[in-house]
Amino acid sequence: MTEVKRVVIVSSKSVSLKQVSTDIMKVLERNGFISHFMEYFSPNLRTVENLHGLIFFYPLDPISAMSYGMWYKMLKPKFGDRVVFYTTIEGRINPVIVNWAVWKGVELIANSKYTFKKLSEAGFNVVDIIYHGVDFEEVKEAESVKNKLRQKLEKDFPDRVYFSVVASSHKRKGWDSLIPAIQKINEKYKDKVAFFIVTTQDMYQRLNIPNVYIVSEMGKRNHIDILGFLGAVDFHIQPSYSEGFGLPLLEAMAMGTPCLHCWFEPLSEISDKDGNIYWHYEEVKVLDSSQLKGVAIDYELHWYPPETLVEAIEMAIDIKLNHKSQYEDMKEKVREKAKEFDINKVYRYFVEKLK
Repeated sequence: MTEVKRVVIVSSKSVSLKQVSTDIMKVLERNGFISHFMEYFSPNLRTVENLHGLIFFYPLDPISAMSYGMWYKMLKPKFGDRVVFYTTIEGRINPVIVNWAVWKGVELIANSKYTFKKLSEAGFNVVDIIYHGVDFEEVKEAESVKNKLRQKLEKDFPDRVYFSVVASSHKRKGWDSLIPAIQKINEKYKDKVAFFIVTTQDMYQRLNIPNVYIVSEMGKRNHIDILGFLGAVDFHIQPSYSEGFGLPLLEAMAMGTPCLHCWFEPLSEISDKDGNIYWHYEEVKVLDSSQLKGVAIDYELHWYPPETLVEAIEMAIDIKLNHKSQYEDMKEKVREKAKEFDINKVYRYFVEKLK
């Protein structure tokens, strides 16, 4: 009789964390595992007695993630290599505030070179890098959604260049540069552009700007619809000053949509220089953890002025309207680059680890 291998992924209800967890679960299930997602985990005998392995997936804030580190150490003797701590970070950690009695001995899997570097500099034990991925079966399914949305865009907003943005309201998402840039673009291209935004409700009032349209609140639409949306526009803007990974950038690329973004890690690790439009940041501004409630990470904000983004948007408009062959070439390049991050490739690591 074949052994039933049950694996639990412990994470949170955050949209991005839950999406990555879902994709890992799909790969595990395609390889014969049974997987479960848990937002809250209690490592008692009843919980773990029938488990084959566990994956803890959570950003490594050394305070808020401490319980994950404790569970990992508690269960390591039982599961050995079949307990995994997969993580991300968007800045630097002061080693002085870390409770090393908890974190010493925890082997971390980073989601980018940037995460690897920042955690290693702080003294954590980072043993590997596994990038996030895109489910190309979902990409294929999203094509029909993309086509319908594109027809609607062309009917409701004819003769325009369409841009998408998917970002929460956090300061690190780059709104302080994006909003002035959109206002500037409206002065010159008010009848030629439309910006479609997926964000949190607290951004709605700030985005009461001509040619800006709220598509959905984050987490309120299914993932196929979001992929279709990213494929229906002409360009995706990733305005971030910092990112743990930047999954919308990769998802837009997988849908064949060229992106506009600042060139910093980890975005530069997954981007394509020829297929995307990028710019360089002017300085790194540190958003100190003392300014943020309940956070122990100093966010590294790769700041750039709005004028830099204005130039990138103008370049995108010109390419779309006047250089069709170049635009089609960009679409193909980003689509091919994204294939390097097929979930069946990148998350194969977890299949091998949990055998």
